Amino acid sequence: MRCRLRSAAVSEPPSFVPRDLLSIPADFGQHEDVTWRLAATFREAVVLARAREQHELAYRVHRLLRKFDNSTGDLAEALGLRRESLWAKLRGHRPAQEEDLIVWSWITSADRCSYALAAMVTTPQ
Repeated sequence: MRCRLRSAAVSEPPSFVPRDLLSIPADFGQHEDVTWRLAATFREAVVLARAREQHELAYRVHRLLRKFDNSTGDLAEALGLRRESLWAKLRGHRPAQEEDLIVWSWITSADRCSYALAAMVTTPQ
């Protein structure tokens, strides 16, 4: 009896799911004006800032795709990426990598942004 082993990439669960930090997760990358859940700790604030930047750039990418009547698949092909992976990042199911954010910034001509800590955290009453 012969046994064949397949070498397949095992995907690790994401470190966080950016869209889960929105009041309405389905709005991630789709609407400009969204409501975020505030962070309770410094670490949560860092993750929230990261998710907000990803959302802002994903929104601009989606707007650009609509403007030129292109699909996520078209963009994925142009960038040499898998459509499913790009879609998951643009919709906030998976965190984008630093390289993704840089490329999205370049193709949309959008500046990268950061947020004040005070805008990220809840204040104790």
